Amino acid sequence: MTEVLVIGWDGASFNHLQRIQPDYYSSLDNKGKLLPEDVYKGIPIDSGTAWTTITTGVEVEDHGFLSINNVVKSRKFLGLTKNFTKHIPNKKLRTYAYYGPNKLFNLKDRTPRSADVEYKRLWDYIGENSLSLGVPLTYPAWQHNGVMFSGIPAPLEGSLPASYPEKYDEYRKRYNGYYYLGDKKTPLEDESQPNLKEYKDKIYEYNEEAFKVVEELNDEEEFEFIFAVFPIIDDLLHALDPEDDWDEIEKAYNWIDQKTEELVEKIEPEHVLVLSDHGMMPAEQSLNPGQYPGLEMDHDPMNGIWASNTDLDLEEQSDVTPAILELFGKDNFRPEKFEMEVDSDSDEIEDIEV
Repeated sequence: MTEVLVIGWDGASFNHLQRIQPDYYSSLDNKGKLLPEDVYKGIPIDSGTAWTTITTGVEVEDHGFLSINNVVKSRKFLGLTKNFTKHIPNKKLRTYAYYGPNKLFNLKDRTPRSADVEYKRLWDYIGENSLSLGVPLTYPAWQHNGVMFSGIPAPLEGSLPASYPEKYDEYRKRYNGYYYLGDKKTPLEDESQPNLKEYKDKIYEYNEEAFKVVEELNDEEEFEFIFAVFPIIDDLLHALDPEDDWDEIEKAYNWIDQKTEELVEKIEPEHVLVLSDHGMMPAEQSLNPGQYPGLEMDHDPMNGIWASNTDLDLEEQSDVTPAILELFGKDNFRPEKFEMEVDSDSDEIEDIEV
């Protein structure tokens, strides 16, 4: 029997859910906002940063993932800028004071890899048979007691494994459609404007397939712990106007809410946790200095969510790992470092644009 099922609604916003009130989410008795650590309160946060904090239980200067696109050279430098800038009350000044020095002086010129995080992830602590699917910055996949499908940035074909064990790679390829239109993630990245309807259809198609993969594999393996992230809200809302396209936004929330309920009914876990890494806001309200033209909505650090059938009393992203470990009888959480083992003879690092 599955003890804990975690469903990541990447990009789901507390304020949106308060307005929509989808059925399954509303039925969960325990819920609230899931906020980032102090430095990010009110300034842009990257999905790679947030999900890594959530799944390690350590803050950014320890895990070192400032961005899904880059690796920091010095965690000490990152920590110094974080500890200084978190006291700046003006959010715009804080954004530039934090990101500016790190981007100028503290980034390596390569794509991040899972081994760049020195700390165990949730499933490494639990030790029971687990499934992790689609968690950002978990490529390449590493050896542990369970099944893993790497999240972004992970290539469809690469020299390093994006699945563990690799015999399950065909499952991953069924849903790994991060580049929905050729080599572009969204239809907003250049002036050619690929077909927006095709983009939306692909997002639903791949997220539906990801739900099927979780269900099918659990029938085979009966996982004790499942942590699966679905990016439909984040990916769609980047391309949807918060006013003109509200009906489509509401449809997306109701869709993932229904799929979550169906999965819960199928798996029948003891504990369910739905959570997001951040919310979404109108792009013109975002302070993201790297925002690209045409973006409709961008990340809102102050409207992440959590909802559960269990009283977990979550407040910040770093609370998630200790709270889940307590459900497995593992109290007094202390972060542990470890050396990752990867099933591959190659140490090649592919550059992946995200």
